[in-house]
Amino acid sequence: MRVHLEPYLDTGYVQVTNDPSTPEPIETIVGAGDGAFSFQDDNGNGVHDPGEPSEPYWDMSRTHGDPNNSFRRGDHGPNDMGDGW
Repeated sequence: MRVHLEPYLDTGYVQVTNDPSTPEPIETIVGAGDGAFSFQDDNGNGVHDPGEPSEPYWDMSRTHGDPNNSFRRGDHGPNDMGDGW
């Protein structure tokens, strides 16, 4: 497990479940208020990889420590510089 110690918001992330018995996907908030950085480990490797949903965090490696940059969700792509989200 790699630990990056980047600040995050403990607000949870949206987990989407497709259930054939319901007309729409089911969205559930996971990990809110649990005191830990929560993410959906899609490939089971124990590491938060680009594209995996997570709680918002300050991606300091991409913002170069600029405090004026916003928190960004963890499901951004590896080349997404955008507006910080």
